[in-house]
Amino acid sequence: MQLRYRTLENQVYGVIPYQRYHETSVGYSRPWKGLIVGGEFDSGQDVFGRSFSRLAAFVRYDNPNAHPARRCSTARAVSRAIPTLAGSCSWMPE
Repeated sequence: MQLRYRTLENQVYGVIPYQRYHETSVGYSRPWKGLIVGGEFDSGQDVFGRSFSRLAAFVRYDNPNAHPARRCSTARAVSRAIPTLAGSCSWMPE
């Protein structure tokens, strides 16, 4: 589960009185039968003071042969073979 809050404050650009933008998002995803399925809900207030909300769902194809440890070891092996590459590896555990 992921929870996110974002805000934005514009400068004064003339006669339009912009307000502070606020957005709160909640998202959830999980593996299911070789896929990643999930959804998000966003709600907030735009720079004109109007409220908004959005409900979204998604399906991502998962590679069952991909394994985080294998990707990291490959990245480290390449970085040793080619010294100019950074040997970094980032991944999110399931």
